[in-house]
Amino acid sequence: MKFYTKLLCAAFISIVVLSFFTGISCTLNPQGIQILNGDYTSPKLISFDLLSENSATVCFSRSIILDEIQVENLTSENNVSLEATDLGNGSWQIDFTENLDCSNFYALEGNVKDEHGNSLYFKNKFQGYNSRIPELRLNEIRTELSKPKCEFIELEILSDGNLGGMQIITASDGEEKAVILPNAEVKQGEFVVIHMRKLEDDCTNELDEDTLLSGGTDSGSHRDLWIENTSARIGKSDVIIVKDRLDGNIVDAIVFRESSCLNWKNDYVKNCAQQVFQSGIWDGTDEESAVCSDGLTTTRTLCRQNDGHSKNSWIVVATGKCSPGKTNSSEAYVAK
Repeated sequence: MKFYTKLLCAAFISIVVLSFFTGISCTLNPQGIQILNGDYTSPKLISFDLLSENSATVCFSRSIILDEIQVENLTSENNVSLEATDLGNGSWQIDFTENLDCSNFYALEGNVKDEHGNSLYFKNKFQGYNSRIPELRLNEIRTELSKPKCEFIELEILSDGNLGGMQIITASDGEEKAVILPNAEVKQGEFVVIHMRKLEDDCTNELDEDTLLSGGTDSGSHRDLWIENTSARIGKSDVIIVKDRLDGNIVDAIVFRESSCLNWKNDYVKNCAQQVFQSGIWDGTDEESAVCSDGLTTTRTLCRQNDGHSKNSWIVVATGKCSPGKTNSSEAYVAK
């Protein structure tokens, strides 16, 4: 009897170990060990995509049942009412009873389970949807710091709209430091200067019609936005990408590098360059098509010269010819 018990225990332990590696489950009942076949892993959240100001889709790795789901307004700390519709194969449509403001952040949170009872708790933070993305383009870039002058990215606005939720990536800075633009109404023909450091006390974001609100070096009658930061954000060999929203479509980009740069800083910069080349927004398919950035200083910036998207569309302007918030100079820097 003792031998039989030991043998049964050994078999049970062996099956438990086997089940860990194979996904088989087992139970021990009065009649002995029962083998259960099936999937005993939790479902996974695959994607969450906003479709409009009041709808989204959420996709899981398999068909699920919603035990509980809610959307919290992280700005006002109120929940947003919603209705959920099963689209099949793990996809659900979420319809909100109110439009989600592109200046606010929200969190989709809930519990789901699959047909086997495997459950998943998830929480996904997101920004409200902006249906009024303006046409715009990168226009001037300063990569260098000489206090109190700091690095900046200038945008030229080509149509009326709202900047809320648009994303700017400087590849050498890393994906986790991407800039998400605030809710700001903009007009065709204006310039927006995004200062990549906030070094003075009177640097104020200009989010409404008053574009004379901000002080700080390089501020002016144009629209000024300031990033809470004190470290370097743009390299002399870099890739800058503007997207219509977080992880959205590329609306403009520039690839630039010094002639002495034989390799990108890291794989992320390389991948961003490839992303720009493959998007078709850039006239070129490899690093040879990058803008030459030799000679950049605080007063010598990269300036757009025409409507194109190629290395022939940009120059490094001559010393003292940087022009934040103003029409670009066409006088190119010539190395001596």
